[in-house]
Amino acid sequence: MTSVVENENSERLKKEEIRMKIPAGTLNKKIDIRSGDVETKKFELDVATKQVLFNSERVGWEYTQSKILLKNPTKNRYTYKVKVTDNEMFDIKLPVGFIDPNDVFEIEVWHVPGLLVPKNDYHHFSVYYIKCDKNAVDFHPIWKSKRPDGCKHVPIRFPDYRLVPKFEPPKKNHNQDNQGIQKGKMKKNDGKKTTEKKTSEDGKKKTSTPSENPPKK
Repeated sequence: MTSVVENENSERLKKEEIRMKIPAGTLNKKIDIRSGDVETKKFELDVATKQVLFNSERVGWEYTQSKILLKNPTKNRYTYKVKVTDNEMFDIKLPVGFIDPNDVFEIEVWHVPGLLVPKNDYHHFSVYYIKCDKNAVDFHPIWKSKRPDGCKHVPIRFPDYRLVPKFEPPKKNHNQDNQGIQKGKMKKNDGKKTTEKKTSEDGKKKTSTPSENPPKK
């Protein structure tokens, strides 16, 4: 049943491509909506790094480094380009360059601190390549005049044990608090003593007045 449905969908897509006058197979490609890049099934180069892991406890607090290992197992020379889904959160040291036949190249990538660490596999790096001449020196005209021959996604992951920012209220000094409480008690006690003295003095005055001035008969 599923094969029948898939055949019907493929036939419908072919008719739609003919109507829109676009190359065959365009509508059948999987497009990443978040970044807009297309991952191709055919990829001549070898991306040895299956996922980029920013492995550090302090990821998000300081610059964290990782790498993408790119291999060229062919006899051809290529120019590569690496992009990322968020340029503010991630940095690429050498995003464009050449890779010779049977060569291995490490591309340094960084996670920028001060931003919220996203979920695993939410972002990814995209590796593109174009076949070029062996004597090519400048890659800028190549990327301006040609489309990439292939694209590969490398998901980005973070460790589960990373430090999560938490709000910690300032710690109080218990010694200072105890001293303050004792001072408060002393002040209260001093206040009681003064009031007792005043009342006693007033009482003496009140008791002394009738003895000194007896009532007249």
